[in-house]
Amino acid sequence: MTGESPRKSKISAQAIRHGNIFWPGRDDGIQRLDDRPLAPEILDHGVDIEAFFALSSQSHRQHATNIFKRYKRFRAFNAGVAFPNTLAVATDVRISKTITTIGNKYFFSGASGGRMLVKMTRTDTPSKQKRLEKIIQSFEKRRAKNDLAIPIVDGDVRNLNLVIMAKNLFNFYHFTLETLPSLALYREYNLTGLIIIHTATKRQGDFVKDQVLSLFPELASRVALQYADIRLSKALVVLDSKFLYFQTHDDQMPSIGDLCRKSWLWRDRDLDRQSHKTLTMNSYAQPLRMLRDRVVARVQETADDQAAPAKPRRLYVRRKQTGRLRGIVNEDLLIEMLDGLGFETVYFEDHNVLEQARLMSQAEIVVSVHGAGMTNMLYVPEGCLVVELSSLQIIMLRFGDFNPLALASKAKYLHFVVDHDWPDQETIPDFKTNSIVGLKVDELAVQQLRARLLQHVEEVEFETLMEEGRSLNDASDFDALGELLDDYAGRLLHKADMHVWAANCAASGGDFHGALDHLLRAVRLAPMRQLLLERGLLLAQRLGQQIALDAIASDYFCHSEAAARSFFAENGWGLPDGIEPDVPSGAEKQTYLQAVADVTV
Repeated sequence: MTGESPRKSKISAQAIRHGNIFWPGRDDGIQRLDDRPLAPEILDHGVDIEAFFALSSQSHRQHATNIFKRYKRFRAFNAGVAFPNTLAVATDVRISKTITTIGNKYFFSGASGGRMLVKMTRTDTPSKQKRLEKIIQSFEKRRAKNDLAIPIVDGDVRNLNLVIMAKNLFNFYHFTLETLPSLALYREYNLTGLIIIHTATKRQGDFVKDQVLSLFPELASRVALQYADIRLSKALVVLDSKFLYFQTHDDQMPSIGDLCRKSWLWRDRDLDRQSHKTLTMNSYAQPLRMLRDRVVARVQETADDQAAPAKPRRLYVRRKQTGRLRGIVNEDLLIEMLDGLGFETVYFEDHNVLEQARLMSQAEIVVSVHGAGMTNMLYVPEGCLVVELSSLQIIMLRFGDFNPLALASKAKYLHFVVDHDWPDQETIPDFKTNSIVGLKVDELAVQQLRARLLQHVEEVEFETLMEEGRSLNDASDFDALGELLDDYAGRLLHKADMHVWAANCAASGGDFHGALDHLLRAVRLAPMRQLLLERGLLLAQRLGQQIALDAIASDYFCHSEAAARSFFAENGWGLPDGIEPDVPSGAEKQTYLQAVADVTV
């Protein structure tokens, strides 16, 4: 490896201060290769994402529903964003682990910049909090004065080495999403120098060599892996416009703040890891789309006419048994159902990366357990339904990680959340102690998934069926509606409306207990539908079904507490167990709390 030895001073995220952050456009030491625009591109689509909660535990369903509700309200952009990346010549480049400095200042770019931001904003001591406050203040001042005056390099520098950061070389997801797209950018600029992929550990998966040789064979001889800290007097680096967004003002890079409502999860240009995470959920770097285009082109170049399927594939991506396998209890029920719908069971372990991409590029539906293999979502055709089988534990840890891939491929992305493979379904397994545990499905979850898959492949028939059901229900033709449900309930099992219609049919025949059972199923699927909740509560109260009343009340107070309190008050009902009376504010609150304390004593 050419270049000087690294300096002895240690590079660490803990050493970042307001005065040692590199500012493209304000600091010397970086020159762009060209003048291509750096402003974010607002796409004509957002992340097409939905969630279905087939959990047996009501508390887990409530928790999962709240995660998705919060995402939809505070994190889902009205449209996706594509951030241009460009290449630049940087001087005095130092790299240690996943951190890059230019001229002794910390350079925020790409995924390594995101990890620096996370570490920098961990404020578990007063001194760290004070340091962060100074950094935030400096960003507010400096971005207002940043005219993004980055000079264009003079002369041909295509033979310079390109330095790319890699979190590691053993995680397929991180390498594909964060590192491999820079090879597509290298091709875009017709460079000739070395491609130095820097990582902190020598542990390496077979897929690294496979991806480079299969997807970029013409570049394979130029790739050099570097594990030790390095310093280069001059090198090419990736200039990530997503971080420039936090370092510029509206005149230089128009604001995208109006794409999402302001909250503690999205503060637009404020330096905040929650805002950065929200932005990452709704955007991708343009080289990721370039990688997709490159891989799809390679699939076509290496196509075997005899291997092309006669119709789009339906794939169930299964894992082979290993010591780290996160399996599925009752997976045989799932496979039997998928076989009946014409699914192929495939193992990515049996295919190289190009063959995996080919399979995905031919699919109309993909069902897979959460894991690194979901990265191949990048190569599915537009509109392909990608179903991620996951759990509450997984969405608490990883929700949103695959969004950029769904956005870049325009996939329809469904989180199908089922139970943990865990003895107590009221407990969320601790990740630090147990890692990610396996999944557990039951017959109901499998049949609900079947109904959702049929909706995708028979969309016109599904909409026709739903419209017929609505019409019959609106006309109170419950005999005809009952016959329709007898024939097609299996195709509508995942829709709350179907269960409401079934409740109407039962009630029309005087079977109010049956109607309540159907309403409970509807509430399970639509726990935030206010009129449905109130109808279920009134019927449960009328029938004296306390268990049903408590279950519906739990959902109502969980998702719409103010409305639930009002409804209970209007009906003269006492509050359910565990629900405290409204506590006034200010001086009245102190009087109230003292009164409660006195009564307790």
